[in-house]
Amino acid sequence: MMKKQALTVILSALLLTGCAQKQNDSRADHTPSDSTLIAGEENSPMPEALKVPGITVQTELPLYPPNVQEIRLHVKNGNDENFSLPQDFKLMYIVEEGYSYRSEYLPYRENGDSFTAEGQEIPANGEADIVLDIAGHFDLPLADDSGFYRVEIGRISADFDVFAGSIPQASQQSSQDGILMETEQESYPADTKEINVRFINDGTKDFSCTVGEFALEQFGGDFVSMTEFIGDSSEAQKTVKLSPGDCEMVTLRLSDFTDDALQPGEYALFLNGLEARFTIT
Repeated sequence: MMKKQALTVILSALLLTGCAQKQNDSRADHTPSDSTLIAGEENSPMPEALKVPGITVQTELPLYPPNVQEIRLHVKNGNDENFSLPQDFKLMYIVEEGYSYRSEYLPYRENGDSFTAEGQEIPANGEADIVLDIAGHFDLPLADDSGFYRVEIGRISADFDVFAGSIPQASQQSSQDGILMETEQESYPADTKEINVRFINDGTKDFSCTVGEFALEQFGGDFVSMTEFIGDSSEAQKTVKLSPGDCEMVTLRLSDFTDDALQPGEYALFLNGLEARFTIT
């Protein structure tokens, strides 16, 4: 059985204390020809993940509910040449059966279309997010037993699990390439207007982002929704820059993501694969 596990990043109290003192102000109309059962013989190995040197791809979350409406993929191109994505996406379901694996491509929903990336191109040494419309292309709910899923995009792929019930509580912290992002508090009252997000660069490279790159996620028992930044352009262009060893606090206004007050529940601020979770009480 292949299940994803959340990684908890442990930072020293000294580093966090120092940071706290540094607070600053076209769709294709076909179904896959190989959408039938494959690899059913005894001792069949697990289908090999698709990889391209210099290209990394991961789902926004390791776990999704069976009725997930959409899944966001983050693709990073570490090469010196642009990387073009093909139009067709496929969704494979893989189940471990003893010492072998059974896998199949899910057929597209009746009257539905195949996934398409519209020929998106990832720039050299750049990255991009791709939103996959699960509900629009496949019958729901997705199976939530011992298997897991794999999104295939041409020559690359990313795995994820489906979990029935509430999404397990993740760490308040999130780390990627040595960059840690976390909210200043774990919970906030319903009338909260602003949230402080702490960044720590524990890596070896400079880090920069703009406020407009943030998004707001809301988690429910059977859904995960995301709201993009909707604030004014001057706010969106504000830049966060950290050299290795630096830390900085960034203040985000919730009104830049939604016109409505947040209802009690689980939320996160998302930034290019980083996620800082918090609770509204």
